[in-house]
Formats: sequence, structure tokens, C-alpha cells
Amino acid sequence: MTELALSDILFTSGGRYNISAHKLGGKMNDRIRIARLTLRKTQGQLAKELGVCLNTIASWEAGTRTPPTRKLVALCAALGISFDYLLKG
Repeated sequence: MTELALSDILFTSGGRYNISAHKLGGKMNDRIRIARLTLRKTQGQLAKELGVCLNTIASWEAGTRTPPTRKLVALCAALGISFDYLLKG
């Protein structure tokens, strides 16, 4: 699993961001984490938006669990990403 820290995402004063290319993961869990960090959301904030507990978001990002189908559309909307990107990259 690719480790990604908030320090890997460089924010500018205009709110733009840049993620080091070598840090971009090819797995769904990496894409969830990257999208959340890009929006500067905490796991707790995302969990509240989706109506799940913080541990659920943490397990999705760790890759130990996969979001259930019924949550995928809401997850994409909350993260501002497409369904296709979430699943395939």
C-alpha cells in the first residue's frame, strides 16, 4: 500500500493542490484517501456526511474493507470524483 501523508499534498494560497506523481496509488483505498485529503476533509467529516462511523472510513482507506455498493454513489458525490475514477482510477 502506498503511504500518503497530508505533507505529500501541496496546497497553494489559491486553494489549488498538487500531489506528487509517485504517490498516486492504483488502488481504490488510495484514491479515497487522496480525494479526501485534497478536499481537506477529515475522516470524521467524511464519515458524518456518509452516515458511517470514522472507523469505517479508516478501514476503507487502509484497504481492509471495501465500501458497500449502496455507499459508492454517496462517496463519489462527497469526494467530488466520478464513479469510474473511484473504481478504475
